[in-house]
Amino acid sequence: MAALLGLLVAVAPWPFASVAANVHRWEMLAITLGLCLLVVRRLMLVRGSARRYTELYDGDVWARKVHFAGWILVAALGWAGFQLVPLPSPVVELISPVTVRIWSMGDISELGHATVRWIPLSLQPEATFRSIALFAMAGGAFLLAVGLSYNDGTALTDKPWFCGACRPRAIGRVAVLFPWVALGGAGLTLAVFGILQQLTWNGLIYWRYSFPWIAEPFGPFVNRNNAAGCLNIAIGACVTGIVAVSFHFWKGSGRLHAFLIVTIGTVALLAAAILRSGSRGGLLSMLAASAVVVWSIAYRRCQKPLHCIGLLVLPLAAGLAVAVWIGVDTKLWQRYQSLQQLSTYLNDGRVANWCAGLRAFCHLPISGSGFGTYRYAYQPFELQDAPQWLMHAENVFVETLLEGGLFGLTLLLAGVGHVFWVFYRKLEVRASRWETAAAAGGLYILTSQCIHNCMDLGAYVPANLLWGSIGLGLAYGTCATSGNPTISDSRQWRIPWVSCDVLVLGALAACTWAYWPYASVARLVRLVERADERREVLELETLEHLATDLQRAISLYPGNAEAHLTLAKLEIRLWQERTKSIVEDVKEASLEMLYARAVQAVRNQRMTMLRKLREDYLVEKHLHLALAHVQRARSLCPILAQAHLIAGQLAWLVRDDFLEAPYFRWAVWCGPANPAVLIPAGSFQLLGGQLGEACLVFAQVSRLDRKLGEKLAELLRHWFEPEEIVPSNRNAVH
Repeated sequence: MAALLGLLVAVAPWPFASVAANVHRWEMLAITLGLCLLVVRRLMLVRGSARRYTELYDGDVWARKVHFAGWILVAALGWAGFQLVPLPSPVVELISPVTVRIWSMGDISELGHATVRWIPLSLQPEATFRSIALFAMAGGAFLLAVGLSYNDGTALTDKPWFCGACRPRAIGRVAVLFPWVALGGAGLTLAVFGILQQLTWNGLIYWRYSFPWIAEPFGPFVNRNNAAGCLNIAIGACVTGIVAVSFHFWKGSGRLHAFLIVTIGTVALLAAAILRSGSRGGLLSMLAASAVVVWSIAYRRCQKPLHCIGLLVLPLAAGLAVAVWIGVDTKLWQRYQSLQQLSTYLNDGRVANWCAGLRAFCHLPISGSGFGTYRYAYQPFELQDAPQWLMHAENVFVETLLEGGLFGLTLLLAGVGHVFWVFYRKLEVRASRWETAAAAGGLYILTSQCIHNCMDLGAYVPANLLWGSIGLGLAYGTCATSGNPTISDSRQWRIPWVSCDVLVLGALAACTWAYWPYASVARLVRLVERADERREVLELETLEHLATDLQRAISLYPGNAEAHLTLAKLEIRLWQERTKSIVEDVKEASLEMLYARAVQAVRNQRMTMLRKLREDYLVEKHLHLALAHVQRARSLCPILAQAHLIAGQLAWLVRDDFLEAPYFRWAVWCGPANPAVLIPAGSFQLLGGQLGEACLVFAQVSRLDRKLGEKLAELLRHWFEPEEIVPSNRNAVH
């Protein structure tokens, strides 16, 4: 059991080191099966021993000490599940009027009448479902780690447990020790790999990519900030060993001193890797978490506080020396010096994004937008031009506030506060030495992750989430369930551990079921996004293969709105490429030209011409399919600005009154700070004769970017003929 949990710790960063990397279905299946084997193993250990089951998993322990964290987890998953339940429109209107307005934009019939009857509180149910699956897996890992570290008062003693391989109950000591060692060892491997990657002479090594608008990678992590968060979890595991050793430092054996030297060296390398990664949030969280642990140990007056404090400060200083010895270049040094400048915080794009998230929360205070939907919900309330589409807020509290509302944030704060108090109260003289060590390590992990996730999205990276859940579960299980449990009477309410195992097994199976079909869809969508980011010109054969593969993946996983939108874009690009091979003029192969012809046909009442445009072979083959997928994307996630934009560009295919359709207005409302939406929307409104709305959109673009506004003004001056802009009544000029 301990070996399988340690294996999970060791392999998690490699397939799950990115928000987009959690789509590797084979790794997800392997890890989930490993966790399921843990559950089966636990059932085999307690089978046939009713007395041992009663003693180890007594209702008094689980009902009074562990149930609070479990109920917070259940309440969070229950609230997320409630956001998926379709409710009558009047009920949702009472809870969140903005939610009804958004869903009405995505469910409009051809006659323009709203057809919404039952709608969920989540703006993207599929994303909420995936978030539930991911956090259920993390919750399952937490519960299994709690069960593994359960202490009945005899398995762990005040003796140097890591040196008693041949003593009684040594198996229990090794089982509890191994996951901590796995955390520290996996972090050490990650740190060494990242440092070597940073020191390569040409800057190129495996897993080193160049992504536009994304921070530098570190090791297997796409983002160095996420890597620093994972390294801080490994430092927390090492803190547990250091504090445990400090009680026996003067009387310890040679193996004890060797273990201490190895642990201090590991912390030094981990700290050096954090400094070398250039993560400012990782550095601040490491220093702040160390200060909190040192202050807590000193204030609570635990056993031998000077030994603990000295052995904690020593490796951090050694890590700084190692980083300086490796070499801190000028660019990295300037990055850390920017922490002293106020402009660093005021001009940071994350601060503007947090403001947009808080404005969105003011419109969704009770229901929230739905877990996993922050990337959609903040955009209508953004005021500044954003060069990229942010997947997360890079602040777990702001994101939880918007996605879960006040209730979701309350659950998060209650869980963090409860776990913090469980760790803090064990840093005292009356606690056993192993409890103090586990509490110090857990307190470091909790504090570092809370501080770091105020500036980063590490809580949503599967590797960080699994590592953090296992580390906190090991510490929480030791601190919250330690001591000799007493057998409660028949009136005591019990939570049998077998039932918890069954629930965990169900959550893990649901997670696999959720991510298995999603894997192929997300991988293909990411391939197209990378090609767009790098502005790569894909050949016709490549586009055809991508479209075919994505169509096949969507047939297995039809609920992803972004996949439908991506397939629609691919069909439009296929139409453009094939039209260019037929006509010589490039302008003929553009949606603007088709839209202008459709407008001309409607205004001149030439419906035959409009019918010919619709019945064109390539238009029927590609654009009709693109429109169908766009409409599907709008019905799945009505807050996608790009979906409304493309739907407006292709509305002439099915609607004769397409000029009156509000698609472009919806696109502008959903993406008021996105020039990639505003400029096409204004251009098509200009083509359709909606001059007033087009000018308002272009004025909005000018407020976002002055240079871009000047170019649009020049375009408008060349658009109109002089006699069209001179008023007929010249006296009106004066």
